[in-house]
Amino acid sequence: MILTGTAMAGDGPAEMLRWRGPAGAVASGLVPQERVERLGPLPYRGRHDRPEGICRWHDGARFIVHDNPHPDRVQDRPARVQADLWRF
Repeated sequence: MILTGTAMAGDGPAEMLRWRGPAGAVASGLVPQERVERLGPLPYRGRHDRPEGICRWHDGARFIVHDNPHPDRVQDRPARVQADLWRF
């Protein structure tokens, strides 16, 4: 899985891609289009909730955390930040 989007503090959409067979890559360069599958876009929320990290969750879902989370996602006591679970 590849999480794409704008770099650093850039502003723009993000999406999820699947790269088929990355362990077989023996050189740097472009990946043939037939080995990359577009799984779908992630919600674009402007300055907040830019997808930053991803890991595999149980039952096939993906756990996605955000850079600059929207204030509604943040709790002070106890300190928490709400993340998302996505299924593609």
